[in-house]
Amino acid sequence: MLWEHYELETALIYEDKKGDGWEVSGVSIDTRTLRPGDLFVALKGPSFDGHDFIAQAYEKGAAGVLSEKEIAGNGFVVEDTYQALCQLARYSQQRFKGVRIAITGSVGKTTFKELLSFLIGKQKTVYATEGNLNNHIGVPLSLARLPRDYDVGVFELGMNHAGEIRELTRLVVPDIAVVTAIAPAHIEFFEDTEEIANAKAEIFECVDRGGTAFINNDTLHATLLGNKAASSGVQNTITYGVSGSMSLVSFEGKHAHFRLGLKELDVTLPMPGKHWAINVLGVFAILRFLGLNLQQSVEDLKSFLPTKGRGAMQDVSINEKNVTLIDDSYNANPTSMEAALETLSNIKAGRKIAILGEMLELGDDAGKYHLGLKNSIESSGASLVMALGENMSMLHDALPANLQGGAFNDCESLSSTLETILQDGDLLLFKGSHGSDLWHVVKKFS
Repeated sequence: MLWEHYELETALIYEDKKGDGWEVSGVSIDTRTLRPGDLFVALKGPSFDGHDFIAQAYEKGAAGVLSEKEIAGNGFVVEDTYQALCQLARYSQQRFKGVRIAITGSVGKTTFKELLSFLIGKQKTVYATEGNLNNHIGVPLSLARLPRDYDVGVFELGMNHAGEIRELTRLVVPDIAVVTAIAPAHIEFFEDTEEIANAKAEIFECVDRGGTAFINNDTLHATLLGNKAASSGVQNTITYGVSGSMSLVSFEGKHAHFRLGLKELDVTLPMPGKHWAINVLGVFAILRFLGLNLQQSVEDLKSFLPTKGRGAMQDVSINEKNVTLIDDSYNANPTSMEAALETLSNIKAGRKIAILGEMLELGDDAGKYHLGLKNSIESSGASLVMALGENMSMLHDALPANLQGGAFNDCESLSSTLETILQDGDLLLFKGSHGSDLWHVVKKFS
């Protein structure tokens, strides 16, 4: 991507103080990942100041710097580097002539984004949010990096407070807005899941004229989401799910049958589980809307691999025991936890061991939400449950004695015990919020 010299609303022009032009090939806020030719934006946060790394940015090949302090090399001094980054994002959005897609939801949004961008990329040029850059810094940074001549841009929008999705959507101005699911994630910041749904529905307020909403019709508050899309002026709403206009007709294991309008597809899923089938259906509904070759996408999907921490499955050897590890340790809430346990029930294996970390940001009802998983665990086919954290340990102690594999306060003791009980052919499911630190155990064994 080549950035031409251009003028922003604040007369920010990429040229040095002598008037000689200079060009940048990307945007960075972190010298650890900065590439030669990048523009380094010196952001300030509660525990860091990017201005401390300007010299390092130049040493690593930065073509220029945006700073709030005087600088020696190519660059500009601005009043607020974050607002300057947002201006870069707005300019990038305005010059982009392709289709912009914004995705939010309490669960499934990152997987949905990865699936969608993977399959679009087999037929068109696509740029997508890297990793989990879905917050007030990640979204403008992603937009600022958007190549002007690509066909599609896919952006993930996250939040934990009301109003955040609105601000992010104002930057993206999507042609297509997606809500994957509503669940009690970050519920400590909301009264109930209806408030969460209202916050997620902010994504519809800034959809470009003539835009389209895609809504999971099987999620909590699906009707509310549809009404919000209509009242926000979204021209078209397409629903997907078991009861949606784009329908999941059947699924078993890793096989699913979809009906998309008059088109019927038989699809092999990346992983077994209804939540995987619903996500893939939603993705295919968008592919159909974009006019892509669906039969090619069916074949392309067979080579998709879930990303690390979000359901990736791998065979590993631990102390000469050959086991299968499912890494779903990036995040967790009651809905995603139940979905992971359902996936466990759909996989044929020897012993199934569920290693469960704490679900965070559940507020005063955290204990209740953890205990609420008891039935799902008992029907998951798990042979043993190992628990990390206070609330998950409380759930562990409420399970039948034959399922209790141990409750732990730290990753080290959990890892040590797990190593001693492993048998050939075990299937290990790791699921927990990122802040529970369960991923440390996964990292040790994978």
